[in-house]
Amino acid sequence: MQNHSMTRRVARVTSWRGTCAALLVAAVAGLAACSDDTPTQPKANLPKEGPKTPAAVINYLKENATAVKNFAEYLVPGELSSVDDLKPGRGAIVRQGLSKVAAYRDEGGTLYTRSATCTHIGCHLHWNSFETCWDCPCHGSHFAVDGSVLNAPAISPLAETS
Repeated sequence: MQNHSMTRRVARVTSWRGTCAALLVAAVAGLAACSDDTPTQPKANLPKEGPKTPAAVINYLKENATAVKNFAEYLVPGELSSVDDLKPGRGAIVRQGLSKVAAYRDEGGTLYTRSATCTHIGCHLHWNSFETCWDCPCHGSHFAVDGSVLNAPAISPLAETS
């Protein structure tokens, strides 16, 4: 009976490898179809790129300003100078050396500290006092005060601090 179970497991793994191999072949075939020596190029129907209009440049800058602003937050000091200044029921970002810590003190006085870096892409977290959680402004991940993930796209909890 155990041999039959092992056969099913091997079949599942083999099937998954076959699926991955088929996807890889399709991707390579798609890249080959876009080579310059191909007479019928799929990209031939796309509009030709011309000079960028001022509106397009402004839109590009607006779209990327959020990311630049978010990563610039790593350079500024924390919201509080020490976790000792944190009042019960509040959360804040505190600088500890070169890193920033997401600190929360519950009503009972218990202090929770985690890394202030989102585990999805590394953006700087903000305290959400309305929902009592940490929010990532880049893609909307939410983390509980103990660092566990509440909403995706992040799937890993916040790193513990020393």
